[in-house]
Amino acid sequence: MKKALFVFWLVAYTGLPAIVAVLALIFAFEGFASLRTHPENVGLTVASALFLVAWPVSALAGWLLLALGRARASCLVTGLTALALLLLWLLGLGLAVFPKGRP
Repeated sequence: MKKALFVFWLVAYTGLPAIVAVLALIFAFEGFASLRTHPENVGLTVASALFLVAWPVSALAGWLLLALGRARASCLVTGLTALALLLLWLLGLGLAVFPKGRP
C-alpha cells in the first residue's frame, strides 16, 4: 500500500506540473526580456527558470530512486524539491508585489 502511494505521488508530480511548465516558460522568457524596465520581476523570473530545470530533473531522479527500490528517498527528493520551488516562487511573488522603492 505504501509503495502504491509513492507511485501515485510520482505520477501526480510528473504529470500535473506540465501546465505550470508552460506558464513558467512564458514567465521566464517575458521576465528576462523585461528585466531592464521591470527589475522587480527578477524573483519570479529566476523562480520560473529554476522550475523549468529542477522539476524535470527531480521527477527523473524520483523515478530512478523508485526503480532502485528507494521509495522513501524518492518521495523525499520530489517533495522537498516541490516545497523549495514553492517557497522560491512565493518569495519572487512577494518581491514583485512589494518592491523596495515603493511607498
